[in-house]
Amino acid sequence: MTTTADPTGELERLVRRGLREFDSPRSFGLLGQFTCRYFVDFLDAVHREPFLIAATGVASRLFSPAVLDGAVSVVGPKNGNAVLCNALARTLALPSASVRDYPLVGRYIEGVFEPGRRSVVFDDVSSDGEILADVVRHLRAAGARVDHAVVVVNRLEGDAREVLADLDVELVSGLDVGDDELAALRE
Repeated sequence: MTTTADPTGELERLVRRGLREFDSPRSFGLLGQFTCRYFVDFLDAVHREPFLIAATGVASRLFSPAVLDGAVSVVGPKNGNAVLCNALARTLALPSASVRDYPLVGRYIEGVFEPGRRSVVFDDVSSDGEILADVVRHLRAAGARVDHAVVVVNRLEGDAREVLADLDVELVSGLDVGDDELAALRE
């Protein structure tokens, strides 16, 4: 388990709250090429105000000056954690937007972003990287500049870091973790 500085242990507590165990290993990825026994997701938990506040605080600390430099919006996948993305954008005093996986009325992007300007992609958890890569592709097709994606948790069973690197996007994560480390957190 690799983590950014977490002196208060808040990130580990958040992961414990969002941790679920499947009955048996599950496949994921576009081709079902990855498997995991544990699932980390903050979507259910962010509907509870104390968790949302804590998760927003942890996520905002991942936005270093280099990540924020020149950014005009925080953009997440519509099928990701839009609640946390919006709260994070408000904390950072930036507008937010969501990217759909299919167009609605001819548009993939809802919310605020500026063509020709820099947006930062955000989600709570990354695994195979394809959802984040789709967000990057749609933003770029609409004229936005994207060079960073930020996640609270990056699953080591996936290849999000490599998928994004192929698009010249740096993945910043609070915690890089695999099933073995998540099993230890359950104990």
